[in-house]
Amino acid sequence: GSIVLLAGLRHATTGDTLCGPGEEVFLERIEARQPVLGLAIEPESNRDEEKLFDVIGKMTEEDPTLRFEEDEETGQRILKGMGELHLQIAFERMEREFGVKVRAGRPRVMTRETLASAVTATGRLDRSIDTGEQTIEMRADVEVRVAPRSRGEGIEVSGSPEWLPAGRTPSDEERQAVMDGAADALAGGPLEGAPLVDTAVQVTRVTTYENGSSAQALRIAAALAVRNAMQSAGGLMLQPVMRVRVVVPDENTGSVLGDLQSRGAPIHGTESEGGITEIEAECGLGKLLGYTTELRSMTRGRGQFVMEFERFDVL
Repeated sequence: GSIVLLAGLRHATTGDTLCGPGEEVFLERIEARQPVLGLAIEPESNRDEEKLFDVIGKMTEEDPTLRFEEDEETGQRILKGMGELHLQIAFERMEREFGVKVRAGRPRVMTRETLASAVTATGRLDRSIDTGEQTIEMRADVEVRVAPRSRGEGIEVSGSPEWLPAGRTPSDEERQAVMDGAADALAGGPLEGAPLVDTAVQVTRVTTYENGSSAQALRIAAALAVRNAMQSAGGLMLQPVMRVRVVVPDENTGSVLGDLQSRGAPIHGTESEGGITEIEAECGLGKLLGYTTELRSMTRGRGQFVMEFERFDVL
């Protein structure tokens, strides 16, 4: 239970276990949540361009909930975190500890997608590829069923499909190719291509042909089947839902409750003691951007709130 400080551990990062060489110990890592808010950033001075990457590299190593990526389409550099305060603290650290000032764009809420209904669909591949020296035939049919799952259950790809023609025994490579193809199509949802969550895929039937049903053909056909099924099923956009606790003077309770309800926030309870009311609610993160300033305005600077990520859900 002792707390110690070890300096100079260049290759140790958050979540690593340190132990003696003769007594190996592996402790379970802390589960890092996925970021829910992103900001486009750039250094105030072009001279800090290279330094910014080094600083962000160090900070993301220390904090697994802080992520950095470049948008290939726009060229923007996006820093992602768990909320406005989280990112604000990161910017302050950059300036205070590393001497790098950054400019930030408008916040962008991270989204996820899931399916709206359960659908069965087929992916049919019938393609000839002329390489100049020979013609490669690729033929296969795969049938899949896709369905939404409950929140938090994640992605599942399963199935013991019927293989046609009857009596055909597929190889392990062919079975794996079908399952890999189904998984390939789950990178993005059917609406905007946002990461897909809480979706089940079951491979129900595979039809092969004498010529052309290679493992590659089976993989492509399975991916086509899943994409066709997802388009038919339709998608639902999921946004981060935050658990919110607001503390305000009793005299401001009515106006604060009304404001939360106008943001679509279900109120789970209120408790009053000593002239102070505590409000428990849930609210979409997009409706809470800039809420700190508005709450202070409503309560003359006496209100405060904290929020914690709860889940991705339909708003």
